[in-house]
Amino acid sequence: MKPNAVNTVAREVVGLEYGFAVSVGGWRSWLSADTSDGLEQFRSIYSPYLAVQAAEAGSPGIRVLLADRSRPEVQFYPWHQQGSPLRSLAAGGPEWERFAAIDPEAGTFADRILGPVPALAETERGFEVLEPSRWPLYAFLGWVWLALNRAPFVGVHAATLAIDGKAILLVGPSGSGKSTLCWALHQAGADYFGDEFSLLSLPDYCLYPFPRMLYLRPGGISALQISVPESSWREVKSGDPKCAVTIPLPQRSCPHNQVHVVMMSGFAREPQVERASAGEGVRRLLRGMAFGPQSVPERIDIIAGLSEKYPCWKLTAGPPHQTAAAVLRKVLEQP
Repeated sequence: MKPNAVNTVAREVVGLEYGFAVSVGGWRSWLSADTSDGLEQFRSIYSPYLAVQAAEAGSPGIRVLLADRSRPEVQFYPWHQQGSPLRSLAAGGPEWERFAAIDPEAGTFADRILGPVPALAETERGFEVLEPSRWPLYAFLGWVWLALNRAPFVGVHAATLAIDGKAILLVGPSGSGKSTLCWALHQAGADYFGDEFSLLSLPDYCLYPFPRMLYLRPGGISALQISVPESSWREVKSGDPKCAVTIPLPQRSCPHNQVHVVMMSGFAREPQVERASAGEGVRRLLRGMAFGPQSVPERIDIIAGLSEKYPCWKLTAGPPHQTAAAVLRKVLEQP
């Protein structure tokens, strides 16, 4: 792979051949890797936001060292603050409760989602990933942390789809049925953009989703009454098998400023979609959103602004296809 026109700043800053710029909501950063395979991993995550021009000198970026290493290293640039980037990420990152210090002297941290074993080890400019296959995940969390601290964004753990010029943001914790509903909504005609994470710019609340394959649990497969090959199952988290299902990439870009927020709120025999009260919307979104250095009152104000701009729905899910139909009726009947 030859260097392209947008890797100039990454190459000059870190001395690497492979790199490119990313522009999200007007905020520009860069990503760099020392292998072509590493760059392709990055491209798969940031493909909607590849910039045609290089980032400006001094722009924040992430460098990943992969070549001839048993432990990939993720580095942050520039890093002017005192202390460890990993400790700062663990204390105030997009999933700040996810990481727990194991050995302060060794600088090792566990990923609570994956168990108590060491997952990351701090370095002067970032951290090493102790399970090499997981470096794209941790590099992405690091990039989101940069975005939340260096630009006017908030993050949201959500699935994103769109239909008829309107985006649907499905918000809920793991196991709430987001991925299952994604499949049903796609079968009903919605474009699928991802089931994990999106950014919202401030103060305009424009939506920027990040692509990810759709992963379904056994319960979702059963509810949807579909079959998948045995070879597609995997366990990233012990005892939590998921299978990857293929959904074609959307032919249109995601609507940025026409959004319906749908908050997953349990299961019932029949689906029910109703407007969420202001207080309930704030409570649910506060748990599912990621912020930079804002105080709690500032965070509540941000969520209140989001609920004032876009319709917020409380969804009690029933059978997947019935639920998808109920959600689409509410979304499409709104002006």
